[in-house]
Amino acid sequence: LSPVMRRDVGVIYLFDRTPGGAGKVLRGQAGEVRALAFAGANLISAGVEWNEKGDRVGVVRAWDVAKGTEIAARGGFPDTPTRPGLGGWTANGVLRVAVAWPKADPKLGGELVVW
Repeated sequence: LSPVMRRDVGVIYLFDRTPGGAGKVLRGQAGEVRALAFAGANLISAGVEWNEKGDRVGVVRAWDVAKGTEIAARGGFPDTPTRPGLGGWTANGVLRVAVAWPKADPKLGGELVVW
């Protein structure tokens, strides 16, 4: 798949359910999205996507929902079939993200990353 086609796989659709509300489309995740979590006015997504070498890697992204833009990303997680756990919060106006990502071998546990 081309890079543009890969971004189509990871599209996130947000719907405003208020009368007359419009939706948003978030593009940037270049592969299937495996987990989502809201943190105030932000959204956190985790998925497995292809890197520039063509390898599949786990990537977590943070989004500003109002602007529809990516505000942070962290990659390098293993490609595993198990969905990661996500959490997010703001502390003193700064977004914090916690990710529990399993290792490729389930016998080895996983990682808890906070940033």
